[in-house]
Amino acid sequence: EGGPAPASPARRGAAPDVRLELEHVYGYRAAHPSLNLSSPVAVLGPDTIAYAAAALCVVLDSARNAQRFFAGHDDDVLCVAACPSAPGAGRRLLASGQLGRRPRLYVWDGDSCEVVVALPEGAHERGVCQVAFSHDGARLASVGLDTQRTVVLWDWRRRAQLVSAKGHTDAVHGLAFHPASPDVLCLACVKAFKVFQTEQPPGHHKGPGTSPPLLSTPAMVLAKRSGVFGRLGAGRDGQPQTLLSVAFIADGHAYTGCASGDVLGWWGTEA
Repeated sequence: EGGPAPASPARRGAAPDVRLELEHVYGYRAAHPSLNLSSPVAVLGPDTIAYAAAALCVVLDSARNAQRFFAGHDDDVLCVAACPSAPGAGRRLLASGQLGRRPRLYVWDGDSCEVVVALPEGAHERGVCQVAFSHDGARLASVGLDTQRTVVLWDWRRRAQLVSAKGHTDAVHGLAFHPASPDVLCLACVKAFKVFQTEQPPGHHKGPGTSPPLLSTPAMVLAKRSGVFGRLGAGRDGQPQTLLSVAFIADGHAYTGCASGDVLGWWGTEA
């Protein structure tokens, strides 16, 4: 008496006419120990952040204690980054990459949680461990989990891969663009600091009155330089320190956080 009415014979065994909706995610995955990776938080505004939780991206509005979710991935999300200067009025864009043999890499709207661009699969293997937008929002860089930690530079709005290069032979913990140039980016790695710059390759000609480039000549290459740690950047064992994060300040100098707790400032490629 007072309980639910029994189902009619016609409804017995039928699928329910209701569905579950995700309401709230508690916690987030801060690290992936088996991959030697950490998962950073992306800042969208004074009260809004985005982060990964399993195969979800969670956008948290702390002022209202409300969450919304991007569910485009089909495996663990390894990285999330916010676009500092979103093309399109009022849009707050994010990029995220995942684990997987052919990992998915998306640019999506942080307010609607709808896909803006799905970048072509096949540029990375095993996973996408780092992603970052240039400061003008025009380019996107990503780092794969293959043995060479391949770095790919994208014109994401055209879904076009511009150039790629070998990144590092060990874990990459941070990726950032120079604030004044979408052609310069750097990696914070295990015992290494890498600086990449796009350049025209030898044999590539541009401008009137010059010979056309060979069909096999790429339009640009990523030139790589390694950071010099020196005495200041060495750990207690005298070896380069492991870098866990990297960020640029307005004057163009990069700063990296070390596993030891030190913070190293970089002038070009010198600590």
